[in-house]
Amino acid sequence: MTIIFFSIILLCCSLNTYQRNGIWKEGITLWSDCVLKSPYKARLHNNLALVYGKKERLDEAISECKRALAINPNFADAHNNLGYAYVKKGRLDEAISQYKKALTIDPNYVKVHHNLGLVYGKKGRLDEAISEFKKIIAIDPNDPEVHYDLGLAYGKKGRLDEAISEYKKALTIDPNFSKIHNNLGVIYYYQGNYQLAIIHCDKALELGYSVKPEFLELLRPYR
Repeated sequence: MTIIFFSIILLCCSLNTYQRNGIWKEGITLWSDCVLKSPYKARLHNNLALVYGKKERLDEAISECKRALAINPNFADAHNNLGYAYVKKGRLDEAISQYKKALTIDPNYVKVHHNLGLVYGKKGRLDEAISEFKKIIAIDPNDPEVHYDLGLAYGKKGRLDEAISEYKKALTIDPNFSKIHNNLGVIYYYQGNYQLAIIHCDKALELGYSVKPEFLELLRPYR
């Protein structure tokens, strides 16, 4: 029951936003013209795909990524961006396939490991998500968002002490990470550490986070 309610409290704390490589300030007209003039340059098709994706013109983004990959099948960025477009379309298995292809080309491509971990989390494949987040931390341990995502995955599996550990690491890097203060408040409440729960809940509120009213009511008797 504890874990079920913990999941309800954290429902709004979705895994972080998928990342894309992007040059979005230039418009569709510019990149379309570039592609028209140099149709065999994969990077131009990829850049056009990025702009289409930003405009939510996902079918066109997918087409341009595929054109880029037809020119250069080993273009890791294009595989990543195609995977992102598939995620936005809800085609998660196809996204996973593209992310894996990108990692075959560049095993240390941190953004792709992150995106793949996020998709695994979305599909409920938490052990695989955890594995991807750990790979990122082995490459770069200083990204608080990754520690957050790893902590959230641990929390969903009921591995609360490990979730706390990752959240604390994230707060060492970014002490004002409001979602983490909220999540720590929830965990500490269910572990019976009400004072720490209140401290982190209050910090989340101070930072502008919308703590669920139900949770605030649960804390009220302990204030």
